[in-house]
Amino acid sequence: MDLITEEIKESENFKILSKVFSYHYTNKDNLEPIILYNEFKEILTNFIEEIMQNYLTKSGNINEKGSCEIVNFNKGRAGDCIDTKTRLDEEVVKSVFLGNICELFNITHEIIHFKYNVDTFNGKINKDIMKHLKEYLIEDDVMNAGYYFQYDYYIDNYDFISTEKLANIEGINLLLKLFKMMKIELTDEDIDKLDSFRLIEKLKYKINLRNFTGHKRILGSYLSYEEAFDSLIKYHPEWLDYKQLQIEYYQDETGQVRKRTFEELQRLLETEEDEETRKYIENLLKYSKDKIKEKLNRNVRL
Repeated sequence: MDLITEEIKESENFKILSKVFSYHYTNKDNLEPIILYNEFKEILTNFIEEIMQNYLTKSGNINEKGSCEIVNFNKGRAGDCIDTKTRLDEEVVKSVFLGNICELFNITHEIIHFKYNVDTFNGKINKDIMKHLKEYLIEDDVMNAGYYFQYDYYIDNYDFISTEKLANIEGINLLLKLFKMMKIELTDEDIDKLDSFRLIEKLKYKINLRNFTGHKRILGSYLSYEEAFDSLIKYHPEWLDYKQLQIEYYQDETGQVRKRTFEELQRLLETEEDEETRKYIENLLKYSKDKIKEKLNRNVRL
């Protein structure tokens, strides 16, 4: 489901920002603002909340509210998103106002985080959402166990956290779509910068998609994210409240959490009718085959 819909395109906030972005981008070297900064800030905030609220409503979350707040992070970060609340750094908003509209990427990045939060809560299934959910639960366990201060954990694992790579990739996609809908033509230099960054992030995410070493430092040891999750879910049967996880894991008659075998996944695939769920099971089966092949090759070399 799209974040920028026809309803958003027809909104007054969209129309005003289209004119402001276009004019300020074209004239940023000799800028005479066509709108006051405080007015711009309010319109931009309302526009972001409009996108969030529209997505929540179309996702069936009619009682949920999306909110956006502009704060001063003192260069600590460009923004963040917790559940359905987005915060943006004032310096980013000022930069956009002064015509540096590619800085809007920092905003679309946070909107993608919001989207993943909503989709995960709603039980949607695909390989990206599942990785987002597993990594979130690993981080939550590590935080609660007191192995890390939250910011240290985030920095230590930043290059491996898939949610950040996805927010970068999809954030640029959303940004370019927004520019196209607003009929804003970027310079070749800005297009190349965005395309190059997106390509690099795609390569990083592809490499780290499922199983990789050096991720999620727990108790001084490095585990792949799959290994970390498999070991932790045994102590957290409540994680199965996320119905997506019931595809891969289940609680047996003794109360133990177990991971489904290759054969069990195959049987699930035979009866599953939902297309996205089928794709995810197929992905699990492929991963399982690859691990078996890797183990066999390692044994042959030994």
